[in-house]
Amino acid sequence: MPPIKNTRINVWINEYPGTFTTDGMVVYCQICEKKVPCSKKFQIVQHIRTATHIAASEKKALIASNIPLKKLSNPKFRNFLKKYCRNQNIPDESTLRKNYIIDVYNETTDSCGRYIANLFIGKLSLEPSPAYLIASKALEKVNHSTIARFINDSITAFFVDTSIAERVCIFISDAAPYMTKAGVALKIFYPNLIHVTCFAHAIHRFAEEIRNEEQLPTLPLPPEPVITQWGTWIKSACFYSEHFMEIKGIINQFKSSDALSIRDAKEAFETSSIQHDLNLIFTHFSKIPKLITSLEARNLLLHNSLKVMEGLLTTASELPDVFSEKIKTKITRLLNKNPGYDSLSMINAYINGTSTVLPNTITSNMASKFKYCPVTSCDVERSFSAFKLILDDKRHSFTMDHLEQHLVIYCYENYSSK
Repeated sequence: MPPIKNTRINVWINEYPGTFTTDGMVVYCQICEKKVPCSKKFQIVQHIRTATHIAASEKKALIASNIPLKKLSNPKFRNFLKKYCRNQNIPDESTLRKNYIIDVYNETTDSCGRYIANLFIGKLSLEPSPAYLIASKALEKVNHSTIARFINDSITAFFVDTSIAERVCIFISDAAPYMTKAGVALKIFYPNLIHVTCFAHAIHRFAEEIRNEEQLPTLPLPPEPVITQWGTWIKSACFYSEHFMEIKGIINQFKSSDALSIRDAKEAFETSSIQHDLNLIFTHFSKIPKLITSLEARNLLLHNSLKVMEGLLTTASELPDVFSEKIKTKITRLLNKNPGYDSLSMINAYINGTSTVLPNTITSNMASKFKYCPVTSCDVERSFSAFKLILDDKRHSFTMDHLEQHLVIYCYENYSSK
């Protein structure tokens, strides 16, 4: 049989975006993870209509949407699918479970009290590249040894190529002391590794220093400040600064005897220095939430990431004397503790043509791949949110293996594939 033209195959599979891929000779179904005959168009259409493909597609949709498979057993849900998905076989829950995806290969505490570590990998490239979750494991305890073992075991299990150790270049984590020790331990296995602590975490810790020094009142603020959520309390302080008199007028309309929070709020608004302190924060630190947001963006150039930190260093050094030296030097001290900051700065200067010097472990060919090098652990933070969404109070019967598989699929469909 004569070969089918590549353009014709592409036309056939383009009718089903996200379903098929081809190298020009072979068509591969990404849903079923199998090759599909492609000498005639009807073979593609026929595969789409098979019960196996429909079941796999439905399973993928349910997991990506965080809908438990048991919902297919609900009579009303099945009747709805049969009514509006005509000419389609609706598989039952047991069919999906028998065909469970088993080949899918920072740390938080889940609702069961387990210590959960998630590992993402990505490709350093001249073009933007997404990160992919490859492992989510429960650790018996959290220290540098268990973290290093988890990362090394996960990478070894995922990659068949034994030369991968030479190509692992960046390890991004938060700045916890045990993470720093884990980075040192991992360099034994990965000689070219540069450990970078998350830039967004550093800015958040800088903001914490401001909060600790200024001692803002603890009354409820709109927008609601979440101490553990990066930059939100500064947004709240800026909101109060801009609308101080209006909010004070509203608070004064309430009776102090109605609630303790009203009494505390009135006392806070009567504090002579509070408006002045809020204005100082608004004047000098209102850009911090935007800086954090800019670092959270995907596909950010390394040059732009470092530019954010350099701008923050300049801002901190130019603060007026009313702020303590502790605040002024906080960001400098944080970056000095970041083990990979100087190395990334050297690489950035090299690829931008302002220097010819590179870290000892990085070659000129490797340096160009750092163009879009990430500097934050935001993908891991997003995966923890997804983990807690999947593991709700009604789904504690999940085994850790099945939970990991669900999480990998969910993160791929909702984060990595976009």
